Amino acid sequence: MSNSESLSRAEGSLLGSIAISSHQNRPQLAKYLFFPVPYLSDKNFQVDLVSWLEVRAENREILKKYPLVKEILKLDSSEKSIKSINSMLKCGELTGYGKLECCGDKLFIPLRYECNLRTCPTGADKRKKRIRKQYLPILEKFSANPRDYNSLRFLTISPDNYEDTFEGLKRGFKEIRRNFSKFIRNKYISDRVLSGLCVIEMKNKNKDGECKGWNIHLHILYYGQKLDNRIRGHCNNCGQNYMKYSKVEGKYYCGSSKCHSFDVEVKNKDSKIVQIWNRVSGRDVNIRIEPLYSREHYLNYLLKYISANKDDFRDVASMAQYIVVTRGQKLITKFGDIFGKKIPVIKNQFFCDKCNNSVALEYDSNAEYEMEHEAHSHNADEDKAYDLKEITEKVTSN
Repeated sequence: MSNSESLSRAEGSLLGSIAISSHQNRPQLAKYLFFPVPYLSDKNFQVDLVSWLEVRAENREILKKYPLVKEILKLDSSEKSIKSINSMLKCGELTGYGKLECCGDKLFIPLRYECNLRTCPTGADKRKKRIRKQYLPILEKFSANPRDYNSLRFLTISPDNYEDTFEGLKRGFKEIRRNFSKFIRNKYISDRVLSGLCVIEMKNKNKDGECKGWNIHLHILYYGQKLDNRIRGHCNNCGQNYMKYSKVEGKYYCGSSKCHSFDVEVKNKDSKIVQIWNRVSGRDVNIRIEPLYSREHYLNYLLKYISANKDDFRDVASMAQYIVVTRGQKLITKFGDIFGKKIPVIKNQFFCDKCNNSVALEYDSNAEYEMEHEAHSHNADEDKAYDLKEITEKVTSN
């Protein structure tokens, strides 16, 4: 196939059935990428995909306006990737209206397209609210008192950083999931950790704005016994075995509040659970365990990491790497007898203000006409616009 024939085919090819839209006869920027079919169908056609997409003027505008799109395509040019990009570009568009009708009242709710991308702020908030509704009622059934034999606790596992490259991110994401699976099956851990939720956080820029490679670590909310995260040794002064490390002095000292002597002997600088992680992963790690006093606070903290903030990344290219690596992957994992079971999704319910009955939300393709008709039928003396915002504010949602 010649390049001219390929270009001709590309002009007529389109991802899905999306067409260039116009409004009131005014030309409007095409919001979706036109997909060049020959790039995937013709194995002999060797052209850089970004250059190939720039054949169309509409695509050139998109790639110029959205640098993130261009970076994603450099990493993954598959049909699945382009569908995902078009979904991202379509996010927030009005797709129709939902109608609530009861006791003679008719209320309309705008329905907008959601891309569900982890870096999308709108989708992140909805995702957190949905999962919080699922798990908070379960967490409230269990003790959060750290003095109890079994209680809810919060665990952070942070291995050494990986190199700040696309390959480093892929390797780190794969390894930390595999290592956590081995860690949780260790006899010492499995005997004490009954169930939990685990979230993977990935970023290559810290809170000070420094970039020191990909920091890929785990946040775990678990129900079970306290794990031994103390450094053990022997104090030659008081005889107890709890040790601490002084960064100022650069050496270990007695952890007793009445002693704090530096006359100690430490055979292993790591705690028991750090030693277990080192064995299963072959990588140095920092582990922190916190008692859980507020279930809702720590669940919110955990769910904060199922989505990504742009401030977590060094640049647009790093965000693109994150999107490509995590696409289609689960960042939150349930394990154990309690959280491992299938938990039903709790959907929003709407109730009528007059009869308090539950009202089903129905899709209404004629909503715009009905709203316009009712707006004109209102008394002209009323200084109150019958607009969409006012209508939707009447809806009571639990």
